[in-house]
Amino acid sequence: MDDELVGAGAVVDGGLDRREAAERARLLEVGEYEVHLDLTRLADCPSFSSRTKVGFTCGEPGASTWIDLVAERVTNVELNGVALEGDAVVRPGRIRLGPLLAENTLLVCAEHSAGSGATAGRGLTRTVDPSDGRVYVWSQCEAFEARRIFACFDQPDLKATFHLTVAVPSEWICVSNGISRAPDRGADTWRFSRTPRLPTYVFAVCAGPFHQVEGRYQDIPIRLHSRQSLRGQLDRSAEEIISLTQRGLAHYEEQFAVPYAGDSYDYVFLPEFGGAMENFGCVCWTDEVIFRSEPSSLTRQMRATVLLHEMAHMWFGNLVTMRWWDGLWLNESFADWAAFSALATIIGEGESWASFLYRRKRGGYRADQAPTTHAVNGAVPDIDAAEASVDMITYAKGASVLRQLAATIGEEAFRAALRRYFTRNAWRNTELSDLLAEVHAVSGLDAASWARGWLERSGTDLLTVHTEHKRGTYTAVSVRHRTPSSPPLDHQVRIGVYDDTGSGHLALRQQLTLRVNGDGAELAELAGAPVASLLLPNDDDRDFVKMRVDQDSTASLAQPWRLPFVLPRAVALTTLEDMMVDAQLPASAVVDAACGCVDVEDSPAQLEQVVSLAYDAATIWTPPEKRAESLGRIADACLRRLDGPGHSRQLTQSLRYGFTRAAVRTDHLDHVATLLARDADDHALRWLCLQRLVGACWIGDEKLDSEATRDPDPDAPARASIVRSARGTAGAKDLGLKLMFREHLPCRTQREWLSDAFWQPLQGELLAPYVHAYLAQMRMLLTEERYDALYAAAVAFPLTVAADDCVEGLADLGSDTRVPARIRKMLLDRWDLLRRATRTHRLALAGDSDAPTTCGNQ
Repeated sequence: MDDELVGAGAVVDGGLDRREAAERARLLEVGEYEVHLDLTRLADCPSFSSRTKVGFTCGEPGASTWIDLVAERVTNVELNGVALEGDAVVRPGRIRLGPLLAENTLLVCAEHSAGSGATAGRGLTRTVDPSDGRVYVWSQCEAFEARRIFACFDQPDLKATFHLTVAVPSEWICVSNGISRAPDRGADTWRFSRTPRLPTYVFAVCAGPFHQVEGRYQDIPIRLHSRQSLRGQLDRSAEEIISLTQRGLAHYEEQFAVPYAGDSYDYVFLPEFGGAMENFGCVCWTDEVIFRSEPSSLTRQMRATVLLHEMAHMWFGNLVTMRWWDGLWLNESFADWAAFSALATIIGEGESWASFLYRRKRGGYRADQAPTTHAVNGAVPDIDAAEASVDMITYAKGASVLRQLAATIGEEAFRAALRRYFTRNAWRNTELSDLLAEVHAVSGLDAASWARGWLERSGTDLLTVHTEHKRGTYTAVSVRHRTPSSPPLDHQVRIGVYDDTGSGHLALRQQLTLRVNGDGAELAELAGAPVASLLLPNDDDRDFVKMRVDQDSTASLAQPWRLPFVLPRAVALTTLEDMMVDAQLPASAVVDAACGCVDVEDSPAQLEQVVSLAYDAATIWTPPEKRAESLGRIADACLRRLDGPGHSRQLTQSLRYGFTRAAVRTDHLDHVATLLARDADDHALRWLCLQRLVGACWIGDEKLDSEATRDPDPDAPARASIVRSARGTAGAKDLGLKLMFREHLPCRTQREWLSDAFWQPLQGELLAPYVHAYLAQMRMLLTEERYDALYAAAVAFPLTVAADDCVEGLADLGSDTRVPARIRKMLLDRWDLLRRATRTHRLALAGDSDAPTTCGNQ
């Protein structure tokens, strides 16, 4: 699964807690589901029906249990051939079963309603393409939503095989977890191969008049499906996606020593789908990754990473499945680690892990220092808690911890442990202890003790370098350890020793690996050595730790562009950012350091990430009265590089994106207008130009209408509405607020676009009243119990405009126990970010003269 759980509303219709799930799993073993879905009515209305036959055994004959089902109407229930009275056995979300025999057969027939709009992403969703009126249907079963499609024992440790048949309108294509046989002439029923033993949460069914492209991996068909209105875009993307899928499957089969177990590999690119989901052999994915125009290198890299992340789940999650949702972190952490490890074989170790640091790990550090932080491996008492636990600790910190484990025992030993784990536990359910046992077997590490420290406590340790020297020679070098909570962790960390070359660059003298425990560690190898320009802890980024350099290294740290490699540059720049977040450094120093890196980064993806970090520093972390100046420096740095010696088309594209976002002065805006007039085919850049020019009141709405007409993207009209909200007028903000709360935006990315457009960082005075209006609307949604709409609005939380009283209002809303746990956590995390930003603003306004402020290669 990618970052977003699609259905974010409160669990209703009978939840599920760990205690009762464990009791049901102790009692039952499920054999096979025979499921027939009739989706023919969905072409015209949201109704469909299910017929489910399930065989299961009971270890205690005579006992009772239940099966999960959410339906509009249950039309038939038969247990072991005996009809049960529906009114007597059905309660919200459950059908009571009993007394049970040793061998049982259950038949359940029901009528259902598919979700749409704000209820998309819970069970079966029906989407109408606004551009042509065609209907598409898709499932999302994680974490507890398969019960909305058919009767099932909806928990991860009651795995079973699935044999699915689906009736659809004759012009539709149907896709599920296995190879499909199209209906015979005159029929409308698709039949799918029987699956291996799978948990219910990776069951999938998608149907509609899809456009399809096919490739192969060995004898396995790879099929791509999109709505018809994106057929041209899918055709352009297909070769790259199929090639990456072939490379990914080959890589994982070699790394894990277990072949991919499916008989097909499908991607279904869907409107209104949030993120991506690793259904076995049938990955569902937002169709925003079917690029409408030539993507930037970073966008292409991000798509590749998500593809590899979901593919890794075919082994970790589908082949071997967690017993309960407290193992969700390991599913997602492993998939993140595996994805960036696989990406490293394509683009190189340094660039892959630098991208992980910029795009994922920074969020993990931030989450681990927020008031809502939690242990990586913590108790998950029920489904609500499972959904609330999904954050960047689940993904990024967990993946970083796995990387630290690999550094501790060695990469080959770690892979050997994984191979043993997959071989021994295929199609079973496991717990963390099963993986740790394999780690111990191959390495001898006391893995259980290691896990207690790294996985069962929250907070991020701090390592600080201390030096003593005389006449240019070190007399003592140590790394001191500070932990936010006990017990202190053991860190396997590398220290990069860098010297000034005399030509403005730093050269790597040596790398030292040491183990740092709660008492710290001495670098005896440096005693008597010449003083270095920079001692950079964690310069290979294999540890999850905050760090501070010694006084002699401060000036070099503030100039990360002087470092010779991409990953140490990323470590240095994000360390400066961490100091800014801790109010130890003004945001201007981070902007200056990033602008220096703009001059030297040759990877378009890395350059785009550096500029994005600089933009955050210049907006969120810079006081309003200094933002225009900081943004101007970013724009100037991008223009300087653009005007320099020849560079690739992709690098030019990344620089133009960065420049356009930061453009503030009249000469900048003139240049943006020129880009808009000149770049006819890069629609992503054109929308970015339009948003910047509308936000500066530089152009009128007629340009937006014209762009919505000429852009082949079927979602272009929605994008035009979003961009209108950037204009610095009350009328535009009133319409934007309505869009934020009363209209339906079909996916998370569009909600993020709206937040970026609406909360313009240089419109603070105009927007101040709208923060109060935002809070009032959020409270109204809470009163109306519109939790899905509340989640959508929370994504548009204001990060660049908030007065102190509004910050406290956001804290109050985040503390309201009526708010579903996942939304409450999101609000509290953003409140903490604003609170921290306010402290950094004060530092900038105080004019801390001791802070490094060098601005790079001018």
